[in-house]
Amino acid sequence: MNKAKTLLTALAFSAVIPITQADIYLGGNYLYLDYSEEEIDLDLGALYLRGGYQFSDWAAVEVRAGTGINEDTLFFMGERVKAELNELYGAYFVAGIPNSTLFYPYLVAGYTRGELEASVGGYSASDSESDFSYGIGTDLRFSENFAANIEFMRYLDKDGFEMDGLSAGIKYTFK
Repeated sequence: MNKAKTLLTALAFSAVIPITQADIYLGGNYLYLDYSEEEIDLDLGALYLRGGYQFSDWAAVEVRAGTGINEDTLFFMGERVKAELNELYGAYFVAGIPNSTLFYPYLVAGYTRGELEASVGGYSASDSESDFSYGIGTDLRFSENFAANIEFMRYLDKDGFEMDGLSAGIKYTFK
């Protein structure tokens, strides 16, 4: 019985050690979004905040929330239509490749929900969609705590439309 207690205690401590060595990070990114649907092509800008939990050298979970800051216009049936991103948020798993260089390349996959709004002549309508998202990026580590990043993501791809994004930003890791 004593051996079983010792084994359970050792297993409990070995499970806690990686958690106590995990790092929490916060950051912000500027996002250039390309929304395309049949004959519609919009170029939108957004800002998003990101927060994550790096639970090992190669894996993290992350949440993001953002809003549009640049709108685009298009002409539809002779009318000028203004389009903008109202919100974008999601949860993701990030898998990176630990190495001894300044670069930390990673793959990201998760779930995104976005809402677009179109307005013309004082009337507006919005629509939201959600989908599986995936991308690739890299962090450029300036120090143990500060990093910059660049990333390409396919946020939405369903029902005849796509929303892709290229973002750049910074993050701070609490150690």
